[in-house]
Amino acid sequence: MAFELAYRMSEAQTLRSVDSYYVLEATVVCFQVTQKVDHELSIEELIELLQDLNLLDEVVTGNRKLVLVFVVPKPGFF
Repeated sequence: MAFELAYRMSEAQTLRSVDSYYVLEATVVCFQVTQKVDHELSIEELIELLQDLNLLDEVVTGNRKLVLVFVVPKPGFF
């Protein structure tokens, strides 16, 4: 159980919409750090991640929430 709660990096090289994720009992939290305020989101990539985690059905049926967190640092931070 403790390993499932760890902040994890996606293993997919093509997953641009999610930098990392955190799986809780009732929620999957996905993080994206970006310099753009209007960052594009790929639903196909989110579906791929949820399928890899065997959580897609739970999210689709509403038994688990999917939360997207976009982190936009102050200008000049990078």
